[in-house]
Amino acid sequence: MSSPSSSDAASSDTEERVHRQAAEDEAAKRQRAVTRNWFRRCMLARLCELYYEEQLLGAECSSRQRIGRMSAFKRRADGETAENIISYTCIQLSGRLARKLRQDTDMLEACFLEPIPPNDEAWIRRAGKWGDPTKARMAQRMELQLTRSLATRLQVSDTASFVHDTTTFAGFHMYLDFLWDLWALLSSDERYECTMWYQNMPTGARVPDSTADEPMAASDHCGVAEWDQEIIPPSDNDVENTDQQEPPSGSRDGPWNNFGRPA
Repeated sequence: MSSPSSSDAASSDTEERVHRQAAEDEAAKRQRAVTRNWFRRCMLARLCELYYEEQLLGAECSSRQRIGRMSAFKRRADGETAENIISYTCIQLSGRLARKLRQDTDMLEACFLEPIPPNDEAWIRRAGKWGDPTKARMAQRMELQLTRSLATRLQVSDTASFVHDTTTFAGFHMYLDFLWDLWALLSSDERYECTMWYQNMPTGARVPDSTADEPMAASDHCGVAEWDQEIIPPSDNDVENTDQQEPPSGSRDGPWNNFGRPA
């Protein structure tokens, strides 16, 4: 029969483990919020960029002018919140494109507001073990699935580019955060389909790819400074100066330069 002191010690150890686990869970939750916010901003900023590109393609301007205006647009969005980038982009668009952008951003935001079911959370926490698909393989699968899915839900003309870059943004995070990022964009049926594919993959030693086991550096995260000043479109001088500096064709800005992690 155990002594009262032994029982008290066991109870104290159990209570300490519970508190420690709760603290770890809370820290993980905060970290997921940080990575999710970074991913959300990059995703919505890329959507805005695609809509502005569509606006420029329909404008009466030369290829050189389009390059200059696109570069000025990216510089103006650099370091801003997703909400400010969306508001700023809508000012640059025609009424038709602005409405489509708002509808697309509302749809994507609704995906992130919907909580992930507990069963899905438990499944994600168990993913990424040895023998599971690599993150690169998972990214290929998610990109194919999201391309099919979002093509029917988004109005942006270049859905394939949007999904590709969105998957790339998520890929900057570690394995589980990568899944947390993209899982919200899948429907319930698509999540089930994904888990079935995952479980039926041939078992083999999982070789971690370079970004799967390396956390992002703090400098890799998008800036989220608030705008206190009035939103002002790029001036003609900005465009003219940019035109003088840019090459006659092609842009040196990657798909997420100034919107997230540098290319």
